Amino acid sequence: MQRIVQFVVALVLLLLVFTGCATQVAVERLIPAKYSMADYRELTLLAVKPYRFFLNEAPSYVVKDLSGNAPFKVFSGYGNFFERELANNLDRELRNKLALRDYFLLTESSREAYLDVEVKRLEVEEYIWARKETSDEGQEETLYNLQQKLLLEVAFQVVDVKTGRTVYSDAYYRRKEFSYALDVEKGPTIYAPSLSHSLLEMGKELIGEVADALTPRREIVTFSLMSNKPKIERLEEAYKAVEEGRLNYAYDLFLSEFRRSGQVAAGYNAALIMEAQQNRAEAIDLMRQVYHQSASAKVKRQLDRMIRYQAEQGEAERQF
Repeated sequence: MQRIVQFVVALVLLLLVFTGCATQVAVERLIPAKYSMADYRELTLLAVKPYRFFLNEAPSYVVKDLSGNAPFKVFSGYGNFFERELANNLDRELRNKLALRDYFLLTESSREAYLDVEVKRLEVEEYIWARKETSDEGQEETLYNLQQKLLLEVAFQVVDVKTGRTVYSDAYYRRKEFSYALDVEKGPTIYAPSLSHSLLEMGKELIGEVADALTPRREIVTFSLMSNKPKIERLEEAYKAVEEGRLNYAYDLFLSEFRRSGQVAAGYNAALIMEAQQNRAEAIDLMRQVYHQSASAKVKRQLDRMIRYQAEQGEAERQF
């Protein structure tokens, strides 16, 4: 965990960037998991179970021709027995992602809980369809197209080892669809584009959702400082200090100007810098002062966001 914190601190400093005319600061947020695993930090991962097609459910080797008159055959983009390769890939992805999160003690024989993940649904639909068009010469021609549709659903359950009770369960899915023009000249046999890459990418996204549901995670978000309006020359040094990563100095300049003149931008920026330095409670208090003084809708949105981040931080910390 200490290694992750050190990495995040370094990343925060790197993300103090200057983009165009907008000086930005980076704020770290801690996002709670959807399901608290605080009582199940020791976890065994079962191998991801592949989808098993029922009889006559597996994709056909030859794509069905809904046009009824295609002068060629199209072979499926779904590889034979790809469901096993997909499950193995998802298993590796899940183990790698949870290891990188450094939240669970992953063990072969947990005394607390095990995670059971399966490919719950895998639907592949491919077909040829056609439409009529009139060429520039006035001749009618038939244009053939290939349609490919995918649905992938991944489900999981967390089971208490001592009681055998399912503590949490959920499922996530993705859909994708592709359409390609078919060249009659390439007949009589055409091979459809492979679906493997798309299914692997969909699976990777779904495994990410599973990991997010079970582990709190850190995220870096950048926010632009408010412009120096009405312009106060001495504040230009504060913006430059932020660009150079000298946050303490910039904060002092902004806060001093806010106390002196009440400039909204100065108070707003001082609050953001304070939040970037992980002083969220103080940052909220200051942003609230700025809002009460200005009644600015922009300040109110930022204040509400800070309060939400604070609540999420508290919830996430209770999951450790």
